[in-house]
Amino acid sequence: MEGGYRVLALTESNKKYDEKKGAKSEELLAFIIIEDHIREEAKATIDWFKKNNVQIKIISGDDPLTVSKIAERVNVEGYDKYISLENVSLEEVEKLAEKYTVFGRVSPEQKYVLVKTLKKRGHIVAMTGDGVNDTLALKEADCSIAMAEGSEVARNISKLVLLDSNFASLPSVVKEGRQVINNVQKSSTLFLMKTLFTICLCIATLILNQSYPFAPKNLFLVELFIIGIPSFMLTFEANTKIIQGNFIPQVLKKSIPRMAVMFIGVLVSMFALKYVATPIELDTLQTLTITCVAFLNLIWLCIPLSWYRCLILFLSAVLITTAAILLPDMFGLATISQIEVFNPLIWITLGSIVAGGIILIGIYELILFLIRKNKTKIKPIKNK
Repeated sequence: MEGGYRVLALTESNKKYDEKKGAKSEELLAFIIIEDHIREEAKATIDWFKKNNVQIKIISGDDPLTVSKIAERVNVEGYDKYISLENVSLEEVEKLAEKYTVFGRVSPEQKYVLVKTLKKRGHIVAMTGDGVNDTLALKEADCSIAMAEGSEVARNISKLVLLDSNFASLPSVVKEGRQVINNVQKSSTLFLMKTLFTICLCIATLILNQSYPFAPKNLFLVELFIIGIPSFMLTFEANTKIIQGNFIPQVLKKSIPRMAVMFIGVLVSMFALKYVATPIELDTLQTLTITCVAFLNLIWLCIPLSWYRCLILFLSAVLITTAAILLPDMFGLATISQIEVFNPLIWITLGSIVAGGIILIGIYELILFLIRKNKTKIKPIKNK
């Protein structure tokens, strides 16, 4: 029906019912109009997904016009692009998968083909369903979501079950997932940064025929107060930013530049004053170099700053300073009395390395900015 209602015709007849003729020749008594109840939160939920770049498709066994009208009432984008898949071949369904938004009269096999086709064309597909006829498609989807009130089969094969059977719960589920992935990505960047740095420094010392510059205690400040505690705290930050790209490439993309800044800084500290400074001066310089440059990387990772990230940076700086002053032997640093007679070149070198690290970070961010700016200027040429 045009209004999106389901309509039943009530007729009266004294004759035996003929399935071929139906009730067309009988006396019409009334029309019974059935309207689907739309939950109050449905519209807000659909709007949230639209704002977060999620494309919504409705796959139903009902009449496509009826489903389209319901989709219009909840602001589904492309609600007017509807089609009936009744008697449509599976090969033809593949061609229609991206062209339409609302699919009516869909069989279980057609649902499966729709999901599989969207996946094949590079989409990440999530599907909600509650019936046995949804099981094939639910199993094929990247993320299958079942309603608790649905069939047992649908619940068993789905990756997620909504215990309240309420579609409005999905935004909170997505936000929780984003927080976990985004924050684990940041924590992983810190750990991988140090691992890649260690690998590169080992290779460099072998090639240059130099002894490895650090004992385990020299890295405690970095491991405890720049990687360990901050990465743990970052996992609790509220972060609902849209996830960009695949996990491993994104972590490598962030880890490698930060590792490079650490690697260059430590190489400079190894050779700048090699024949001028005493062993304790070199140890202190190298330990402070890797600690300061790693802290720069932590600041870099926390940009854009928020009150919670500023708290993490402040706590990290306080712990590093306190530990270095009160327990210098534990971290391979010189004591206050030894530092007082240090060669001034030690501090000049350390300051130069930190300044160089800031410059390298600035240059890298400038290059990324220019690349992003050029991409926005380039528009694809459409074939006429």
